[in-house]
Amino acid sequence: MACPLCRKEFTIPDDGLSGLQKNFYVENLLHIRKLSAGQAAHEKTHYILRNVVVDDTQKVTSFIVITEEVLGRLQKEKNDVIEHLAGIENEINTAADKLIAAVQRDRVNLLSEVESIRLKRVKQLETVKQEVEQHMTALESFRRYMCTPGSMVVAVVVPSSVGLRFFL
Repeated sequence: MACPLCRKEFTIPDDGLSGLQKNFYVENLLHIRKLSAGQAAHEKTHYILRNVVVDDTQKVTSFIVITEEVLGRLQKEKNDVIEHLAGIENEINTAADKLIAAVQRDRVNLLSEVESIRLKRVKQLETVKQEVEQHMTALESFRRYMCTPGSMVVAVVVPSSVGLRFFL
């Protein structure tokens, strides 16, 4: 049989192909093929992993962008709420100030009215007191006159619109 490499004729040994001299070139080719198959698998795995990492990185970047947008909207909503509630506080304070001013005005008016009523009523009571004191003086004078020995005068007491009238 001819050698496939050098084309030299040789005979196949009795123990078969395993008895042939080793072809280091073919063995190296087989070894390189085996290594390259492993390398290809390694490169394929590396390529897949790199694609997964790139894909995951893109997803994470996308999530970061979405998260930043959500955070921006939340901050805007927070600022809007704060501004809205500050406006409501101002409205409440303005309304309260108006009510306080109205109460103060009404208080002053009512106190003035009460003072006017008090002065009028005190004046009325003083006038009645003076009239009663005048009648009491007249009654005491009449009593003294009646208690004087020898006086037998008949007196008539008549109520009038200004008090009591005495007639002798």
